[in-house]
Amino acid sequence: MAAATLGANVLVYGVFLVLARALTPADLGAFSALGNLLVIAGVPALALQLVTARHVARTRSTPPADLPAAVGSALRTGLVVGLGGTAVVLALAPVLSAVLDLPSGWLAVLLALAVLPVYLAYAAQGCLQGRERFVALGAVLVAVAAGRLAAAVVGGGLGWGVGGVLGLTVLASWLAAGLALVLVRDGLPAAWARARPTWVGEVTRGTTATAALLVVTNLDVPLARALLQPDDAGRYAVLAVLAKAAYWGPAFLATLLYPRMATGSGRRAALAAMWATAGIGVAVVGGAALLSRPLVLVVGGERYAELAPLAPLFAAVGATWSVAQVLVYWRLSRGDHRMGLVVWTVAAVVVAVVGWRHGGITDVALPLLVGGLVVVAWGVTLLVRHGAARRPAREGPGVSAPRRARSGPPRR
Repeated sequence: MAAATLGANVLVYGVFLVLARALTPADLGAFSALGNLLVIAGVPALALQLVTARHVARTRSTPPADLPAAVGSALRTGLVVGLGGTAVVLALAPVLSAVLDLPSGWLAVLLALAVLPVYLAYAAQGCLQGRERFVALGAVLVAVAAGRLAAAVVGGGLGWGVGGVLGLTVLASWLAAGLALVLVRDGLPAAWARARPTWVGEVTRGTTATAALLVVTNLDVPLARALLQPDDAGRYAVLAVLAKAAYWGPAFLATLLYPRMATGSGRRAALAAMWATAGIGVAVVGGAALLSRPLVLVVGGERYAELAPLAPLFAAVGATWSVAQVLVYWRLSRGDHRMGLVVWTVAAVVVAVVGWRHGGITDVALPLLVGGLVVVAWGVTLLVRHGAARRPAREGPGVSAPRRARSGPPRR
């Protein structure tokens, strides 16, 4: 999973490297905003993957298992929720075109066509994750990223502009969804025939947390596009790549340990994922501070070299929210969606602050950093309380459990 996640991230960042040189800053900002909106439109898809992984993991651990029925429920849920997401994006297409000042109203319509394959792919990914088929899951992640890079290379190289690149991205999304479905093909016919009712209700509740998490980590680029000058929005998009690298780089840890979080040893798995993610984040921020100029030159080219001093800030934003993601996943693995309310509150405050102070790039990034720190602090507090609640109470100071066992029942 580490290799697949790293490879997928490198390919996704390759998309930006290509488009930063093939598109103008204004067009780059438009495409980046559309890409982030696709992530936001697919927010329930992540909840679908986590709900599916939890069901499949528990089905495997409590024989006799009915795995085909669980697979069928996951795919049917993906189809239902994906069609609903497509309808929402189509309905909002005129509003999105106006707010984002898109060069063509058809771009938002084209974006809607990429929503359904995202949901089908995430449903299949949840099946693979719950069964701990991490090689197959990694293959899907790499295939999705490779398809997007191919779309950028072909569309950008031929000068097709934002519309051409987006259209090829839609095609790549459908191909990746097909691959994901093929990888869960064992028992697939029986899965459809024996499927239980869909998990739309569970996905809706799970979306409380995943929506807030993905919205707050992807809304910054559309906000920059809407509130900043077009060229500044393009510059922000360049720096946002560094934040996304720090955010998604250690994400494999939460994915890898999520099935274990859903079992009795969930707290230990959550602690391991949190500390490992935090350690990687510290290393990433330190690397961004030491190599700020080369990183900015690699991502955006010489025209964005002046942004180098801001590289550590954006790396810190991504690293902080990556730790927050682990803590949100931990609560979701236990069926607890209340952590999402905390993230939603932080997201609302961040949006309000950005809308109030949007004079420059840092006015968007700093509220995101502070909000991430608040969520991490809250999640760590829950972890500590959970550990204290599970710790057995002592009968007296200094009396160990083995000693109590040897001493027999207390005298009356």
